[in-house]
Parts: sequence; C-alpha cells; structure tokens
Amino acid sequence: MGHGLRRLVVIGSDGFISLAALRWLSDQDAAFIMLERDGSFLATTGPVRSSDARLRRAQSLAHQSGAAVQMRGS
Repeated sequence: MGHGLRRLVVIGSDGFISLAALRWLSDQDAAFIMLERDGSFLATTGPVRSSDARLRRAQSLAHQSGAAVQMRGS
C-alpha cells in the first residue's frame, strides 16, 4: 500500500527544493504548495489528470452552494 501523500505544503520562502524533489512529487501524483506566512500563494504545482466534468461543475457552483473557501493570492 502507498504512503497516501497528496500534497506537500511549505510555509515561508526560506530554503530550497530541488528539481529532483519536484519530479518525485509529480511521480507520486502529489501537489507542492508554497505559502507566504500570511497565507498568500507563492507557488503551486499539481498532478495532471484527465478532465472530470463532474468536478468542474462542482467547482463552478461552489460559491453558490456555500462550499467555496476564500483563498488569498498575492
């Protein structure tokens, strides 16, 4: 059974990540998310998957249904 890693979230902009590490995350179908300490996005990657019409519809209706979460960008 796999490790179940779905995303790696890094908070802050000090440090580094290698291209090999990003490749490994991609091979694991896991996302990489880098946030500033105030919660704003600095960088994000994610697995590439085929398009799911049900998911796109749910995402487009999330604000109206109350399921949406406000996220702050830079």
